[in-house]
Amino acid sequence: MLSYYTNAQVSTTYLNASFDECSKAKAIYIMNTETKGDTLVKQVFVKNKDILVLLVKSPVNDPTHIYQKTNYDDGTPKDEGVFIKGKKSGTWKYYSDWQRISFLKSFKDDVLDGPFAKFYINGNKAFETNYVNGDQVGQFTYYHMNGNLQ
Repeated sequence: MLSYYTNAQVSTTYLNASFDECSKAKAIYIMNTETKGDTLVKQVFVKNKDILVLLVKSPVNDPTHIYQKTNYDDGTPKDEGVFIKGKKSGTWKYYSDWQRISFLKSFKDDVLDGPFAKFYINGNKAFETNYVNGDQVGQFTYYHMNGNLQ
């Protein structure tokens, strides 16, 4: 077994580029798993850099409800949201290279459902629309980069 335990609640696992378990020598990532109260927390770091690339939190008594935040290998945010029973649910935030939100997307059972918005690099909304069960409904509302309606 590649994991080792420092006590009954914390473990460390070594992962390769595909996030499969591997030996410490071949690892690119290190995953720490810890129980904090009623929450199971998994953190994945770039080996030897202390840069967080993945954070997963779930209630110990309900592992089907998971909050996940991923970062690029340089530590900047990539996306964050909730999985319920393995499917994206609620509002997800997607970040771009400039470290600001580039999209807000709403999901129900892994399907777009609810508000959908794209943002300019300055943080202002570029457009917004709505989805119901994966289908875009209603109008797109477009904005100028200064935030005014087009």
